[in-house]
Amino acid sequence: MPEFNQRLKWLTNFSGSSGVLFLIRNELLFFTDGRYTSQAKKELPKNFKIFDSSKENIFDWIKLNLDKKKVRILIDSKINDYFFVNKLDLLCNSIKNKLVIRNKVLIDDLWKRKIPFKENSVYLLSRKFTGLSVDEKLNKIKLSSLETDLILVTSPESVAWLLNFRGCDLDNTPIVFSNLLINNNNKKLILFINEKKVQRHIKIKLEKNYNLEIFPEDNLKQRLINESKNKTIMLPKNIPYFFYNILKSCKARIIWGEDLCLSHRSIKNYTELKNIKECHIHDAVALVRFLYWLEKQDFSKNINEIKASKKLEELRKKNKNFISPSFPTISAFGENGAIIHYCPQESNSKLLKEGQLYLCDSGGQYIYGTTDVTRTVLIGKKTKYLKEFQDNYTRVLIGHINLTSLKFPDDTKGYQIDVIARVALWETFKDYAHGTGHGVGSFLSVHEGPQSISRGISNTILKPGMIVSIEPGYYKEKKYGIRLENLVVIKKTIHNKFLMFEPLTMVPFQKKLINKKIMTSNHITWLNSYHKFVYKMLKNFLSKSEQSWLLNQTKPI
Repeated sequence: MPEFNQRLKWLTNFSGSSGVLFLIRNELLFFTDGRYTSQAKKELPKNFKIFDSSKENIFDWIKLNLDKKKVRILIDSKINDYFFVNKLDLLCNSIKNKLVIRNKVLIDDLWKRKIPFKENSVYLLSRKFTGLSVDEKLNKIKLSSLETDLILVTSPESVAWLLNFRGCDLDNTPIVFSNLLINNNNKKLILFINEKKVQRHIKIKLEKNYNLEIFPEDNLKQRLINESKNKTIMLPKNIPYFFYNILKSCKARIIWGEDLCLSHRSIKNYTELKNIKECHIHDAVALVRFLYWLEKQDFSKNINEIKASKKLEELRKKNKNFISPSFPTISAFGENGAIIHYCPQESNSKLLKEGQLYLCDSGGQYIYGTTDVTRTVLIGKKTKYLKEFQDNYTRVLIGHINLTSLKFPDDTKGYQIDVIARVALWETFKDYAHGTGHGVGSFLSVHEGPQSISRGISNTILKPGMIVSIEPGYYKEKKYGIRLENLVVIKKTIHNKFLMFEPLTMVPFQKKLINKKIMTSNHITWLNSYHKFVYKMLKNFLSKSEQSWLLNQTKPI
């Protein structure tokens, strides 16, 4: 999300990606999930009450505390989606309260800021990167099988994927803010976008080749009114309530559906996978050089979390196809590693010192792919906590290996295998408060659905061609954090009815943090085989000293 849309951060100082603020009487209530509770305690003012929404969400709290109190609750329809507002409205009615829905973002009356603007920021991707043309993607979606007159696509990632363009409206995700209305009767595509972002020759090419018209983004409301009167329209479930209200007023028949592009863009085609594998080789070279650099540093000098993060970005930038980080790097030393989505600031960036753990979760956007990788390393050679670090690190690694090496039926859903990454930690009564894996785009969002591996029940079946992360972890609050993450692609096994994961990430695990005594022979065999593969794939891209270092890091344990 761009800085100018981070209203919650401006209002509360909370920098996480998931949260609900509820202001009532003299109380400030903040609801977030387990990934961010430690972060919220650190970033929010002391007078906020913080709730873990996996245990008590805003609906639970309202039902418990405001039953028959006849209160009026105000909500903005432009920044809250239909299902959230509708659920809240039904709850309020059931307990004799009233939900007041405003078509105005009230915070914007207070927060006066300039919204940055980049002209001519849209660029087209060639088939050598996308693998499919726009027409081929439209055929793949099978519009004719959908019983609806209109389809509204509100995800900028889906618009970019379908029309084979990218942009730079976000620092870490190559999209441009846009909406697409598809007329399913005449197959007309209507793109709503700031026209100054589209160069004339790109506009001509899009309109000429794809039965497409381009209109200013602020025309969307009126075109919806004009086009949808007494017609059927398919909407994504996360559409702002504001647009639902408009459509309801013009008597459109609404069909709720998933983003029609999502299931198709989640399954990468042959060309995308070929490029993504190449991308991971070059990204791994940067990571190996970074880990080599890190090990050679004198930590009596001022090397802090931000300096380390900038060094990694500098190494990635040496690749001509690197565009940007795929998210702000989580460069977390010591106790900051226990904050799952920590992001260092200049004002509080910790110095890296010997004897503690350093967690680095980072990724890159390349013209041919998107990466995401986490490694945790011990800074220096000695620590008085070695036994504790080794035990927890090895259990996280065992969970990673167990899930990565799993063979599973071809109708498996992510929540059904999430437990496999946790069992080794459960044996010592430990766990982690985030999902085990998320989908990743192809030069798009580093967090992409619908696939995931987590406790949350999802009906999405894991399919060949999907990319997911495998990232178990352990976090000791106010002490340290451990996370080990690879991206993997799902592929078929030699048995038709079963699937497997193939690692894409090629970065060694730190051997001095491994206690092989608690590993089985299968775990050790997998690790040695993985390290052998890493060295084979990367050695020719490294200097002699880097190559020698990597050889040592990947020797069998």
